[in-house]
Amino acid sequence: MITYTDLEHEIDRGAGPEMVRDFVLTALSEITHGQRRLCAIQHPLGFVCLPVIRDDGDGVCVHAWAAGRPIRSPTTSGMHSHSWDLLSHVLHGRVHNHIIEVTDAVTDSAYRVYEVHSHGDIDEIRATPRLVGAHSRLMQTRGIGESYRLGAGRFHCTEVDHAYSTVTVALGHTIPGATDLSLGAVNGQSHRMRRRRCSPAETVALARWIVRLVVGGEGPTADGGTRDV
Repeated sequence: MITYTDLEHEIDRGAGPEMVRDFVLTALSEITHGQRRLCAIQHPLGFVCLPVIRDDGDGVCVHAWAAGRPIRSPTTSGMHSHSWDLLSHVLHGRVHNHIIEVTDAVTDSAYRVYEVHSHGDIDEIRATPRLVGAHSRLMQTRGIGESYRLGAGRFHCTEVDHAYSTVTVALGHTIPGATDLSLGAVNGQSHRMRRRRCSPAETVALARWIVRLVVGGEGPTADGGTRDV
């Protein structure tokens, strides 16, 4: 059985994209045949998430964005930081990852920091007293077969090309004591959000769609060209 550690090692050494791709295709096949039981989740940041590994503080999820489908805006903003170290590998499409520089020097374009505490399908979003300034410092673009790392606590914002469906496999290693954060409106209030959990039938249909993308599609590379998947 392939583990979180196996996948992390193969992605990090840059020599195992086929192994990662095969792992994802096997997991999705198990979902479609009822051998791996899980329900996909509609994430507030606009993608669908299939959590294929949960092992204490480690997790592996398949994330997918559908081409041409409007992406719902979160109640705060797309700028956020995780309570876990992220390793993301692109299986289809292209991802633009903006690294956000956050400072305590507040300007006219200030943001309030919100803590995000998740309990099952409920996200409890708590407004904090902290106001910050934020701007995009760097944009990383990754295409098929490419990866990026992002440490816990580092603010970023992820975008995809709407002309192409996008699929990534995301590895997360939880850092004890860290908290998920998001930037939002200064006058925003604490609130709760419920993530929509897909039905088993919807999850199977999603798994089959992702398999078709990864096996038979074409998508853009980081330099704007295309590469057979």
